[in-house]
Formats: sequence, C-alpha cells, structure tokens
Amino acid sequence: MFDFLKTLFSPGPSLGIQIENSKIKIVQSQIGSRGIEVHSAISEPLSKEHDIFQRIRDIIEREKLIKDEIIGCVSSRQVCIREIELPIGNIKKVEKIIKYQVEPYIPYSVEEMVVDFIPSKNNRYFTFSLSKEELGRYLEGLKEAGIEPRIITIDDISIFYLYNLIYGNSSEGATVLVHLREDAMSVEIISGGELSFIRVIPYPEDGLNTLIESINLFKLRYPELSVSEILICGDIEENDPLLNSILEDSPFQSSIWRPFDAIYHNLGELDPFSQARLTVPLSLSILSGVHKVKIPDFRKEEFTLEPMVNVWVKRLRPIIYIFIAVLFLYAVGINYKLFLYEREYESVNQEIKRFFKESFPQIGHIIKGRELEQVKQKIAELTDRYKGVVGVKNEYKILSVLLKISNVMRELSDTEVENLIIEERSIRIDGYGGSFESIDRLERMLKDMKEFGTVKLVSAKIDPKKKMVRFSFAMKKEE
Repeated sequence: MFDFLKTLFSPGPSLGIQIENSKIKIVQSQIGSRGIEVHSAISEPLSKEHDIFQRIRDIIEREKLIKDEIIGCVSSRQVCIREIELPIGNIKKVEKIIKYQVEPYIPYSVEEMVVDFIPSKNNRYFTFSLSKEELGRYLEGLKEAGIEPRIITIDDISIFYLYNLIYGNSSEGATVLVHLREDAMSVEIISGGELSFIRVIPYPEDGLNTLIESINLFKLRYPELSVSEILICGDIEENDPLLNSILEDSPFQSSIWRPFDAIYHNLGELDPFSQARLTVPLSLSILSGVHKVKIPDFRKEEFTLEPMVNVWVKRLRPIIYIFIAVLFLYAVGINYKLFLYEREYESVNQEIKRFFKESFPQIGHIIKGRELEQVKQKIAELTDRYKGVVGVKNEYKILSVLLKISNVMRELSDTEVENLIIEERSIRIDGYGGSFESIDRLERMLKDMKEFGTVKLVSAKIDPKKKMVRFSFAMKKEE
C-alpha cells in the first residue's frame, strides 16, 4: 500500500536536454519504485543548416516524449566558477547575500549576471555566474520552439548529483569525474558525497598531465584524502587519444563511466561509449527527483518560472479524477448494499408478521417496527401461563415443541388435529388423516423430532362418517 502511494506521488517523467556544438542529447527518466527508470535516450547530430530549437521540438514530437518537466543546461565553459569562503553555514542566509559576495571575484558587473552556488567543505562554496544575455537567448530559443525548462543548471554539476544518487558514499576515497567535450575537459573530485574540487580546462594538448596536475592541486588542499578511481564520460570515441592516455597511463584506476548499468532501462545493451555520451542528459533528467540538496538553478530573478504548484495541479488532475470515480463507485456500492439490507429487513418483518398472525390470531393490531418485541411478549405470557406444569419452563420448552408440531402438521395438507393434550411429561395428539400413508408419514416426522424419546401410534382406524383415518399418537419426552 505504502509503496503504491510512494510511486503515485513520486515525480513524473523528466526530460533532460543537452545542446552541444554538433549534437543534441535527450534522456527521459523518472525516479520510481525501482530507483532511476529511463524511458528514452536520444543522441542526434546537428549541422549548421539546422534550427537547433526546432530540431529539439521535432525530436520530442517524433519520440512522443512527455515535456511536463524539462531540465536544460549550459556548458560550464559559459559559466564563471569560483570557490569562496563564508563564515555562514545557513544556506538560506547565503542565498540572500551570495550575489554580492561573489562580485569581487568575477570580471563582470554582478547586475549583468545570474548567480547561484552549492556548498562544499568547511564553509566553502562553489559559485556559478552566468551572463543574463546568454541565458536570455537560450531561453528565448527554447520558448519559440514551445519548450519551457523548469531548471537551467550546469552540465558538469549535474553529473555530480547523478554520481551521488547512484553510488552515495560507497567509495572509500575520492572519485574523479572527467568530462570530455569537443572544446574542453572538466575535472570534478567528489569525496564524502560533496563536490570538493572542480576545474574546467580548454582542451589541453597534454590532457593527462593536466588531469594529474588537477588531482595534485586537490591533494594540496585535502592531503588527508586519496583518489580511489577516475570515471570518464562525455563525447568520447574508441580512438580518442586523450581517453586512451588516461586509461593506459594514468597512475590511478581509470575506466569509462557506465551509469546505465546501475539503473533500470529498456534501451537494450548500451556500449560504454554510448553510456558516456548520454551521461549529462541522464543526470539532468533525474534532478527533479533529487531532494534535500542545493541544486544550482539559473531560473531566478527575471527568469523565474511560474510556481511549481501549477505543475502539480496538472500532474494531480488525473489522480483527482480517479479519486472522484472511486468515491462514486464506493457510494453506489454502499447504496446498493443498503437497498439489499432494507429489502431483507422488510422480508424478515413480513415473515414475523405472518408467524405472529398464525400463532396469535387473536391479536388484531401489529405495531410496525415492533413485531419481534410483540412476539417475545406473547411467548413470555404463554410461558408464564404454563409455568405451573412441572419442568415446562426450565426443562421442557413446550412452546418450541408446539411450534415444531405445528410445522409438521402444516406439511401434511390432508391431516388435521382434533385434540392436543399436554401432560406432565407427555403430549397426546388426536386427529384425522386422509390415508394410512399420511399417518405413516406423520409418525416418521414425529419420530424425527429430537424432543421426544418415544412416539407411539396408539390407534389408527377408518371413520366411516368422515371417510378419513382417525389416529391417536402418544409422545413422551426424551429422558
């Protein structure tokens, strides 16, 4: 039950979109009961003739992707990244002052930038500043294509959250994420679930030495931490010289990052290079399901989107319809059960009335709704009347016996009772039957009654006047 509710109210599918110089990459996923679940993954080339944003729209329509929750990104090369120290640990307070705290560290007017941040170790913060002009052009292009991203973050930072979501703090040492692109190499170092180091380098001639240099810079700041492995992602090919030099010559354990192997998807067998290329859009698509951590988002100030409540209203609308339908069916079921109970109640009352009239014909008026009480009252009166007979009240329930005898006689339509004599421990019945067969049947039925120890047919002879068989039975109580 709780798993169902958890799934029901978990975030819906999210679309992660990454635009590069020569490729568009899109992944649709959601965080469900099985963790990360990938529904679609597309990587398509771009040429100068293509309208990038219209191409994205065409892909979304062609693949029938759900675009309720879209997350886009800018390249870390477009962002001014700085690490600053503040004597404040409260994230909300830092949120209010960070823009002006970072101003001395960037070569632009802070009013022309959108600034966000994430916390690092020891009251240190990584800040990210993006030109409002660049962000405006990016959002305008998407909007013209009918696409409205809810979050705009940074490609390199998103893969940090993907790593944490999949692996958590399972690594004993620090993990180095190397993101290779056409125009740059990014180095991120994660330790204890926190981003401890980030460096974006225009594609260097000697990439391996630059990577090792970056790791050494990290060690200078955190000498107590050691590097356990290097994971490589991004636009890489099998014959990529930088990739091969890292894999073959790095002094650290190095491999191509294969995040799809750790999550659920229906994409079939994905080779390591495809997985590495789709790492960024995958990491973007999971951000809507990441909670309780600060995610850098440039959709603020004049770029703020409509309140999230509107998205939830759209998302919950089908659930509300289902809830109303369930309530309607429940109400119909309750009313139908009530109808059946009322009909059964009326049937029982009619049966009580019939029994009352047959058993107590002298009672003319039966009070509606109090039939059972009237029956109990009459039985009590008759019980009191016969309580002088030894054993009637406590040992021999005479009214119950008489009722059973009456039911037996009713089944024999050609048989009638003339006399019924109740004695201390016996009952005598005299009457007429239509035939000897009827008398025999009556005898068997009386013998089947458990209240009598013996049933004896005293006499049975034809009455010439009535042309019926006159009988007499004597029954004694069972000892």
